[in-house]
Amino acid sequence: MRPEPTDPFLNSVLDIGTRKISVAVFESDPATTDYHVNCIATTRAMGIRKGDILDPDLAVESIRQAFERAEKEVGLEIRDTVVSFGPSRTGAIVSDYRIRLHDETEPEKPVNSSDMREAVAKALSSVSPRPGEFLMHAFPLEYSVDGGQPLRDPRGARGTDLFVSVLCIFVPEKSFLDALDCVRKSGVHVHGIVHKAVSSALGSLTAEEMRRGSVVVDIGAGTTSITRVHDGRIKGLSLLPTGGDHVTSDVSEVLGISSSAAEYLKREVSLTEEEDSLSDELELEIDGNPFVTTVEEVLYIVSSRIEEMMVRFIKPGILSLLPGKGPNEVLFSGGLTPFPRF
Repeated sequence: MRPEPTDPFLNSVLDIGTRKISVAVFESDPATTDYHVNCIATTRAMGIRKGDILDPDLAVESIRQAFERAEKEVGLEIRDTVVSFGPSRTGAIVSDYRIRLHDETEPEKPVNSSDMREAVAKALSSVSPRPGEFLMHAFPLEYSVDGGQPLRDPRGARGTDLFVSVLCIFVPEKSFLDALDCVRKSGVHVHGIVHKAVSSALGSLTAEEMRRGSVVVDIGAGTTSITRVHDGRIKGLSLLPTGGDHVTSDVSEVLGISSSAAEYLKREVSLTEEEDSLSDELELEIDGNPFVTTVEEVLYIVSSRIEEMMVRFIKPGILSLLPGKGPNEVLFSGGLTPFPRF
């Protein structure tokens, strides 16, 4: 029998990843923005590949186990959660729209909240998603009045027309519904859902970093997200088909060993090994038999794949989101980033 909840301000966030499922439980003060993290519980993800749920039954079991671990740590039942997930086929487009500001009593009308909502709604209605796509997020990027300077908040500005530019993030509708269904079947109510690229960026940056402009690169197991934030808003994002599992797969294939053994060896080397340590042996037991390789051999495999990821995917992905001028900083997060001397 689960204990009854006693704290009405208990919150949780569920992160659905390719390799792991994580539940963060925290308490918040409704009178302030302060919060305290109670626990972070993690389980191995099952039935998920590159962010997509392939086996719903296994995914439900993984999610249920993560919540059970979190509940055991805090001693309370978790009834609802905000879900963070990122399917592999994520698309982002910018929709622009201009509306007329009508007022019979004066030629130039001051912009109000209703005008802003109308402009955004018209921008969204002008977008034609591909079959099977679902609009997950819509972020107003900027407004302008009568072709003037871009405005974060145009309310009060006078003019005859209002322009808005909206970033639209689309995901496969089936992936979206599968994620919701799996969480609900685990016994938890879905309070909200957010794309991993968005939650990673907003959770990694300070208010000042978001204001002056930053790019967050989150390297997951199956995919890598790149998110640009400026002036406190999401300005663009992309999802790349590469991640830490590709490094593990290379080690496994080249050395002819299991994925679990390859994952262990991958974490045993540093990208900047001293020359006198390259000949050091790495030994482990596989199926009862000793397996021996060298630091140099593993490092060559690992560094080659990471270099390809950076040159072929990540660097072009960052540059594609920048309007000519680079960001003040690029922040890396995810499983590969704790890699020694990443």
